[in-house]
Amino acid sequence: MLFIAQGKTNLKYILIVVILAAIVGGGILTYQYWRLNNITLQSEGILKIVSQRPECASIDVPGYQVAGGKYSYLNYPGEIRFDINNDGQEELTKVYEEEIGDEFYGRRLPIVFKIFSGPQDCLKEEFSYRGKERSEDYAVPENEVGDLWAYPNFWGDGRNTVTLVGVQTAYGSGFLTNIHFFTYENGKYQEIATLEFHSDDMYKLSGEDGLGKEIIVARMIWAEGECHFCPHRYKFEIYTWDGSRYLKREAGTTKNKYSFDIELIIQAEPDVLNQVDETANWKTYTNSQLGFSIKYPPGWFVYDNEIPPCVGSIGNFVFINKVELTECYLPIELLPVDFYIFEKGTYYPLPQSNEYDTYTPIEIAGEEGVLNIRTEKSEGPRRLDTKIYVHHNNFGYEISFPNVDFKGNHDQTYDRMLSTFLLY
Repeated sequence: MLFIAQGKTNLKYILIVVILAAIVGGGILTYQYWRLNNITLQSEGILKIVSQRPECASIDVPGYQVAGGKYSYLNYPGEIRFDINNDGQEELTKVYEEEIGDEFYGRRLPIVFKIFSGPQDCLKEEFSYRGKERSEDYAVPENEVGDLWAYPNFWGDGRNTVTLVGVQTAYGSGFLTNIHFFTYENGKYQEIATLEFHSDDMYKLSGEDGLGKEIIVARMIWAEGECHFCPHRYKFEIYTWDGSRYLKREAGTTKNKYSFDIELIIQAEPDVLNQVDETANWKTYTNSQLGFSIKYPPGWFVYDNEIPPCVGSIGNFVFINKVELTECYLPIELLPVDFYIFEKGTYYPLPQSNEYDTYTPIEIAGEEGVLNIRTEKSEGPRRLDTKIYVHHNNFGYEISFPNVDFKGNHDQTYDRMLSTFLLY
C-alpha cells in the first residue's frame, strides 16, 4: 500500500491511518481513564461510561477510637459483622468512644454508633447514632459503651437486631445505662426502642421464641444505712414486646436481700415474676352505646357527649384526662386532651403504611389493629401522639395518647390503661 503514488500524496490511505489511530488511541485513553478513576465500562459496539462506583466511606471518627481497652466498660473490640437486614450480606457495626480520657473523669464526648454495608475495601455508611448529650441531671453525657451484641430473630418476627448498651456516668452517684435496639425496618436501618435503668439495676433477656420478646428488669431497693455493695432487696419489672414497642408491667419484690445476681434471685424466689395488678384500685368507665370499657387512675376525669362541659359537642369521642376540662369542643388539637377513644362508625378500613407514616400490626382487646407513632415526616397537622386503630363487629375505633418525642416515648400509665381496654 503506497502513501505516495506518482509523486502525489494518497489522501485515501492517510485518512484510513488517521481513523485507525484515533480508534486505538481512544481505546487506550478510555482504558487508562477507567483504571485511574475506577469507572465501570459496558461494550455495545463502542465503549461507554455507564456508572461510577460510589465514594467509599471512612470508618474513622475524628477524636474517637473503637470502643474497648483501657478505661472502657467494654472489654472487647466494639465492632460486629452481622446480617442485620436479612439480605445474605453481613453489615459492619462499630461503636466508638472518645479516644482521650482519664481514670477519674473518663470521657466527655457522647458515644457514636455506625452501620456500614459493602466490601471491607469500600464501605458505605448506612446509619449513625450519637449518644445522649450532657443533661442537667448527670455530669457527663452517654459517653461509655457497656455492651454490643447481635441477635438473629430477636423479637420472633424474623427481624435481626444489634443491641448497644450506652453508659451515662455521674461520678459519685452511679450512672444510667440505656439499651438501644437497632434493626432494619421499612427499607432503612433505625433505632426502634430504648430501655433505661440505673447502674444498680439488672436485666435479663427472657423471651422464648425470640430473646427480645420479654426483658426482665430487677431494680435495687435502697434502705437507710445500706452500703452500695451490700445485699439488697429488688423490685421486678417485665417488659413485653407488642410488635412495635415495649410494654411494662409491674411484678413482685424480693422478700430477702441478694447480691448482684438476677439468675440467683429468680431461682430462689420465682414468685417475683408474678404480675402485680396496678389497676386494682382504678375506676372503670363503660359505654354500652359505643361498645367498650376501660379503666383509668383515681383522680383522672372522663368526658363523653353526655358529661359537662362536653354535652352534645364531641359525638362519639370519649376523653380521659389528668386535668379537669373547663370547656369542650373539636378539633382535639385545640384542647388539653390526654387519652381519647373515638368510635368511627361502621366498617372503617385500617390505615396502611405509606411514605409518610408507618402502621405496625398489633393486637388490642383481642382484635387485630395497627399502631402509628407520629414522626417528623407524618402527614397533616396533628399532635405529637401514638394512634391505634382497631376493628370490632364491623365498627372502627381510634385510640390516641400523647408522646414526649418522635420516637414514641410516653407516660407508661397509658399502656396500663390500654391493657384494660375491652370491646363488646
